[in-house]
Amino acid sequence: MSIKHFVANNCELHRNESSSNMSERTLRELYLKGFEIAVKESSPMTVMASYNMVNGVYATNNHDTLVKVLRNEWGFEGMVMSDWDSITCERGDSMKARTADILKAPAAQCNLIMPGRPDQIEALERGVEEGLVKLDDLKRCAARVLEMVAGNTVYKYKIQE
Repeated sequence: MSIKHFVANNCELHRNESSSNMSERTLRELYLKGFEIAVKESSPMTVMASYNMVNGVYATNNHDTLVKVLRNEWGFEGMVMSDWDSITCERGDSMKARTADILKAPAAQCNLIMPGRPDQIEALERGVEEGLVKLDDLKRCAARVLEMVAGNTVYKYKIQE
């Protein structure tokens, strides 16, 4: 089971560019509360980050919502993934990775960037080579993905170190 769109996804028009700006109290009482209940009571396997920004920071690389709240406060241990092409910019007919945002996603514990296009992968590879992405963050992301796959009842193989 996956819960989406985490969090404050309240605008569909230009959702890749919009920022849901609000106070901490509003965020917690109106937007996070439903997710908190769902996470604590249903133990979802995955949470899908939304397209939008929350107070100026994209949901896919928002340390406050993904790490401080979802992981540390609520104890979520599953996989966090981006929505399809949420870490991109639209330029005419082509899509181009928002490299700066892709590089922040592993540290914010967004474990799986969808759809995993070559430009997204290359941006992460360059980020590691240039010291902008910690290899340990990527390893943690990979471990979460593998744990989710191995924990799925249809998967019949054991994951080895």
